[in-house]
Order: sequence, then structure tokens, then C-alpha cells
Amino acid sequence: MLDSQGRTGSDGTHSAPPGPSTLPPTQTDACTIVADLHAHSTCSDGKFPAEDVLDHALECGLSAFALTDHDTFSGARRARQRLDARIADDPSCASMLLVPGLEISAQTEGKDVHLLVYWARDDDKRLDAMLREAQEGRDARTRACIELLDANGYRVSEEQVTSGGRRLNRTNIARQLVSQGDVPSIAWAFDNLMQPGCPCFVEHHDVDTCEAIELAVQAGGVPVVAHPAHYHVVDKIPMFVEAGLRGIEVYHPEQTDEQSAHLLEMAHRFGVLVTGGSDWHGDSVHKAKLGESGLTASRLEEFLAAQPHDN
Repeated sequence: MLDSQGRTGSDGTHSAPPGPSTLPPTQTDACTIVADLHAHSTCSDGKFPAEDVLDHALECGLSAFALTDHDTFSGARRARQRLDARIADDPSCASMLLVPGLEISAQTEGKDVHLLVYWARDDDKRLDAMLREAQEGRDARTRACIELLDANGYRVSEEQVTSGGRRLNRTNIARQLVSQGDVPSIAWAFDNLMQPGCPCFVEHHDVDTCEAIELAVQAGGVPVVAHPAHYHVVDKIPMFVEAGLRGIEVYHPEQTDEQSAHLLEMAHRFGVLVTGGSDWHGDSVHKAKLGESGLTASRLEEFLAAQPHDN
């Protein structure tokens, strides 16, 4: 049965590389996950290229999917190109709707906030400028982190971190450290080296959340606060709604059943959309496999009804 996180019963194991779907069986259509609206590729901090992630979404049998890389449209663009190619070879692939999206890094009162944005115009100049600034800030932060790691005895270079087409970011630093045998896991690298209070933590400054929401809306997008309970920003949701927030990611593998139930009540109270996704990165960054957290058919119908008419 579907639990209150919108999952079909993950066993807690980590996902394998793209391959045949490992989704567990469900008992009724009403509790089947048909849409995963949160995932990442090598265009940001995912393990696999956008094309492979799109293929995996098709193999999972999803009705709708969104590739939401951090502060860039490139993953969504590449996924679109891949899906078009797959449809040309096999028209049945058109049964899966690809929702264009990205995940914006923002801050409110010193807290990190992530915004999933769907259907925004990728040629909007103001939004593009904000995304470029975010990417430049992330690059600078990651280089500073590499220097601190070196000073603390962890030898890793920018070339190693970005090998194989990977982007420069802390998640890929952690992956490199794991591959070198320097740390036991990605989570350990963050928790012991790169989080606040750790020796290799680097402060960062992202765009104000309300400003990011307003930019997303003026670019024709539908902004949704990502995993708000996991990021401890639930109390900020009323302020975000005032700024134009259109939805809450209720279902996410790092949010408990109780937290999801509370977020669902908030979404109903504020009259905003309910969304969900696995936040799949291809490895142990989060708990769920692709397609194991997301929306049922009825929730997906509500979500799709919010698509801007000019998109």
C-alpha cells in the first residue's frame, strides 16, 4: 500500500544504475506511483547522464517525469532531446509526459531552501542571469572546499572531481573521496567534512527565496518548495505562499510519514499544489529509487491542470 510519503514501499536499499524497473507491485491503481517529479543527472549532482536517467524513467513505466537539475535547464533540455529520439524509434515512448523543470538554490534567513520550478521559459533573461550567478557561486565554493580538504589531508583535485563529464560540486567531491577510499560514504563526507561546523565547510550566499519565487513566476514557471521538512523550512511556507509559491513537495524520501501528512494539510489549507518525487541521484544521496516516491494518477491530474496556458 502507499504510505503517506507517496511511496510504494521502498526497502531502503540504494538504486542500481539504470536498468529494468525494480518497483514493487502495488495493489490498486489508486496507490500506484505514476509520476516522479524530482531527479538529477550529471548536469548537476546526479551520477548518470540525462539521457540514461530519461531511459530509466521510461523503463520504470512512469506516466510523467521531471528531470530537475540544480540551477540549470541543461538536464531538462537533454532529456527532451532523448525522449524525442526514443519516440522516433518507438512511438509508445510518447506515453510518458516529460515535464520541464529545474531546482533553484535559494536562502531565507540563513537557511537553505530549494525550489522546484516547472514549465519556466528557459530563455527568460532575468532567470538565466540568476542561474548563472548561482552556478558561478557554486563553482567558487567547491574550489574553496577542495583547498580546505587538501589542507586537512584529503587529496582531491578539480580535474578528478569533474572527470567523466561531472559538474564541479560538493556531491561529486564526496563521490571522488569515496572512490579513492578516503571516506566510507557520501553521507559521511558531508556529515564530517563539509557541513556547518566541519573543517572543510565553506559559507555560501544564494538568492533570496521570495525573489527566486517571483522570478520563476514571471518566467512562466510553477515554483514548488522542495523537501521543506527535510530542510527545516516548513515555518517559512506561509511567507513563500505570499510571494507566489504554487506548491509543496509533500512526498519525498527524506520526509517522515508524519511530516508528509502535515505538509499535505498545509497544501490544502493554502490552496497550493501537492507534488512529490524521489530526488533520485543514481546512488546513495537519497533513499528512494527512481519512481518510488511521487504522485498517484489523481494527484498527477491535479498537478498537470496547473500548467500555464502559454507554455
